Amino acid sequence: MSGKVQIFLIVSWLFLLLSSGCKEMYEPELEAGQEPLVVDAHITNLEEVCYVKLTKAVAYNEGFRKIGVISADVWLQDNEGSEYHLVEATSGLYKTNPQDFIPSMGKAYQLHIRLQNGETYESTPQSLLPYPHLDSLYGNLLEKEFIYKDVWGKVVSKYEIGASNVIDFSSSSDTLLQYRIATTLLLGYTYIDNSTKPYPTVIYKWKKFYPDKTYNLTGENTSIQTNHLTNYAACFFPFNEYLYELTSEEHSELWFLQARVYSLGKEAQNYYKQVNKQLSSSGAIFDPISTQVEGNMYCTSDPELQVLGFFDLSACSKISRWVKPLLSDNMILYRPCMDLDSIDEFGLTIQETPVFWKY
Repeated sequence: MSGKVQIFLIVSWLFLLLSSGCKEMYEPELEAGQEPLVVDAHITNLEEVCYVKLTKAVAYNEGFRKIGVISADVWLQDNEGSEYHLVEATSGLYKTNPQDFIPSMGKAYQLHIRLQNGETYESTPQSLLPYPHLDSLYGNLLEKEFIYKDVWGKVVSKYEIGASNVIDFSSSSDTLLQYRIATTLLLGYTYIDNSTKPYPTVIYKWKKFYPDKTYNLTGENTSIQTNHLTNYAACFFPFNEYLYELTSEEHSELWFLQARVYSLGKEAQNYYKQVNKQLSSSGAIFDPISTQVEGNMYCTSDPELQVLGFFDLSACSKISRWVKPLLSDNMILYRPCMDLDSIDEFGLTIQETPVFWKY
């Protein structure tokens, strides 16, 4: 890996846990004069907007920054020659329109990129594999070591009570597949403003978090013999309000959890495994999205130019559940709820409960 650029981002403030032993921040290194293109592309079969993010890693002082690549031509081409061009949403972020394009099962697709300076890039062909069938999402109470930043910014560990969540899913594919699991947590909480007259005002708030420590891959710690998995560990999240930066006047009311399961091709499976190895071996805390791991992108105009990142084409299924801990009964209730993707990342309502606030 000599001469490879090491590029990592510090994780978001909440879920700093990568393993029970890592408690150091990672200091990224970037060789002078290198500004490789970084591709972060995720396309699924779901009827949703998908994104391709393009940045250049630029060295400055002793660290790095990532600058969005603007005005690029970004398109997908299938194995029959049909093309679909993405639209630039913001600086360096290109999106699909699900009304115009959803990849078809069994077809192979390549990602193509043409920059303003004439550089061209493309991916290896990626096929859309059969999507998994999600049967259930459930779990139980568990006390587990959790690593986080305290009020002084120090990384510390503490055992916390939380929800250990698992899923059951299967596939109708004749071929034994591997999968990636990603989770989204939504916390609903309230604040009562007693300064309003004649009655106090109740403010309902919510925000999303992403509890995944590394890429959760089947086959990493589990031997898969069939395409039916039960009681597969999805994620753990604690109930301690302090870990979510709530004020003393704000109190948690509701928890919602979404699990997404992606079918992986061999290249994607190998890529995510290599990323997880980097995470495990570094002993540091950083974001695994952009690393020195070789992806499936290459420069067609100049093979000597380095490009980082990965074009991920995955069939995906998702399930969302309302999660209610009953600590006195040592159990957790799970019920169907709105699709979390239909809810904003954060928000609030005043004196009126949000539409998803049912339980």
